[in-house]
Amino acid sequence: MKIMASGRSLFGWFIFSAMLFYHKNAYSQERLINRGIKYFERGNYATALAHFESNSDSIVMSNELVHYMSQSYLELHQPQKAKELIEKLSQMDEANTYNLIRANYQLEDFSSAMNLVNQSHHLDDPAFRNLKNKIGNTMEHYDNKKGYIVQNFGSKVNSTHREYSSVIFNHYNTLLFTSRKDSTKKSDIDGLSFETIYKTTIDSNNNWTLPKALATDLVKDKRHDATVQIFSNGKKMISYHDGKLYSSFLKDNVWQIESEFNFHNQLASDTHCFITTDEKTIYFASDFQSTRMDLDLYMSHMLEDGKWSEPEPLSELNTDYDEDSPFLADDDTFYFSSRGHNSIGGYDIFRSSFNEENGSWSKPINLGYPINSVGEDTYYSVHGKVGYLTSSRLGGYGSLDLYRLFLFNKVKIEGHVASKNGQIPLANVEIDLEYDSLFIRSYTDINGNYSLYMPINKEMHVTFIKDSLDIHEDDYIVNVSFKDQNNNEFNFFIGANDSEPKAIANLNTHPKVKEINIDIKNDFEENPFIAVVPNTRESYWVDSLNLVYEKSSYSQNKSHEMNSIVKVLYFDYDQYELSNSNQKLLDSLCESSLVYNNVSSVHILGHTDSRGGSRYNQQLSWQRANAVYEYILDKKILINNFLVKGVGAKKPIMKGDNEASHSENRRVEITFHQYEQKNEL
Repeated sequence: MKIMASGRSLFGWFIFSAMLFYHKNAYSQERLINRGIKYFERGNYATALAHFESNSDSIVMSNELVHYMSQSYLELHQPQKAKELIEKLSQMDEANTYNLIRANYQLEDFSSAMNLVNQSHHLDDPAFRNLKNKIGNTMEHYDNKKGYIVQNFGSKVNSTHREYSSVIFNHYNTLLFTSRKDSTKKSDIDGLSFETIYKTTIDSNNNWTLPKALATDLVKDKRHDATVQIFSNGKKMISYHDGKLYSSFLKDNVWQIESEFNFHNQLASDTHCFITTDEKTIYFASDFQSTRMDLDLYMSHMLEDGKWSEPEPLSELNTDYDEDSPFLADDDTFYFSSRGHNSIGGYDIFRSSFNEENGSWSKPINLGYPINSVGEDTYYSVHGKVGYLTSSRLGGYGSLDLYRLFLFNKVKIEGHVASKNGQIPLANVEIDLEYDSLFIRSYTDINGNYSLYMPINKEMHVTFIKDSLDIHEDDYIVNVSFKDQNNNEFNFFIGANDSEPKAIANLNTHPKVKEINIDIKNDFEENPFIAVVPNTRESYWVDSLNLVYEKSSYSQNKSHEMNSIVKVLYFDYDQYELSNSNQKLLDSLCESSLVYNNVSSVHILGHTDSRGGSRYNQQLSWQRANAVYEYILDKKILINNFLVKGVGAKKPIMKGDNEASHSENRRVEITFHQYEQKNEL
């Protein structure tokens, strides 16, 4: 009996201990979650998430907790994590539906976002109506993409942390920027490390060096130091430090503090500014007159006593939301970022100009996509044809990254094509350039000279054809540097060995892609060597350009070439063998006088419909063209110049995803080029 009593006592103690541990653990989890909610309510989303995530594997995820976590992910620009978390819920409430729409929106899945809005039954809620309007507005901007190139600075500069507020100087070779890298264990009240200024420069290989923290007496522990502006030919700097703006000067390669900008006597945060070249006018962002802590834009002038005048608000540009990062370009265009003015993301970049006659600012204009995105887009500066911005858009390394902008997307490249190291110019060479689904063809003149518009920062395949034979082909990419003058010349030297042609000069080799390096004069004037082609107009632009090149070639060769005759063979789906009807057509062609009447060359181009992968279609189209070529060759036709090529699905003659279109696109085009017969008098 005593043993049994002891056993029951021991079992009871285990039960009591387990219950006590469970309640303590549950209490500890609840306390951590409540602490996370407090951080969330203060806007410290990083620390809030750390508390939430530490318990996410051991507790039942309530709708309320998912809402806190998903919104924290969204505020930290991690929409994929927010979406995956919300989609695990068995039942959706209004708050998480709203966050799921935001997640799809930030992921640029606009159709899913719009479908969720329309299916939510919450359109009577102003927040849902506003979000629906924002999605529709953004879709219009994305559909009307401007012809600009947005280029990430790369992993040498950007990291998984926040990099922003780029300041470029020293002929675009030196970059200062702000980062909140997790280099120490110290962090601010928002859970992120303190702001630090970093510096990087362009090396001899045109790459950015590893950034280093700026050696300055302004950088101190537990203090924010951020970039704002470099001026006075790189000798002076404005930086941000804990809510204030300071001027510094460069002495012995070290930045020395000079003075604080005193625009007002109120306790406030002055976040960013731009000082004019004469240093007598300054535009700045501040919350010093705001009751809701939102930022507005102000202007102040230097008085005769060296003090700044009473700040004047830029009323036409300010909204009930934040306005920040003012910048005045050399062409007097004023740029700033704003969360208002019907922005498509958080911050968007806008432009305006000051009218001296009526003393007012013009209506702000959104710079549109791809400068603005569904993310945060701010800290914009522009210098001629190149711009710089900070963005949290998709495809970056962290929540905020630094980007460079080319305010054009095509460049006119001129030069000559020659053989044997440039000793012999190659006349009447056909230059075929392919990128994406587009195709551009140009020609060399009698001296081997050519001119051709090429896309920048885009891989393209270039083929050189002489007398209907491929003499060289390779993949290229155009890189642009900004200089004081244009240098758009690039020469192609084709190897002497036609059985193994190769470019042997003027090429900086890359494992897969050869580089074409071009210099463009950087100013605000029009440049005849560049083009800005919007996304919606690119196919029309290519077609019109091809027409120009074709007319030019015809003009050069009109004394020799009279016309071309085209015959078309059609193929069954996924087939390249010649059908009986195709064989009969080829027999008829070969037996007719067509192929003997002054035929200079025969081009055989294979095509497919749009179904199937690009690589497979490319191979299938070549197999179709080659089947035709071999059949004609067996007929012993006395023509020496053949061009046999497969172009995949890149050149459909009928658009549409239906069998009628597909059957017309599955074809081989045979073009017989004839020379003109001259009558001797």
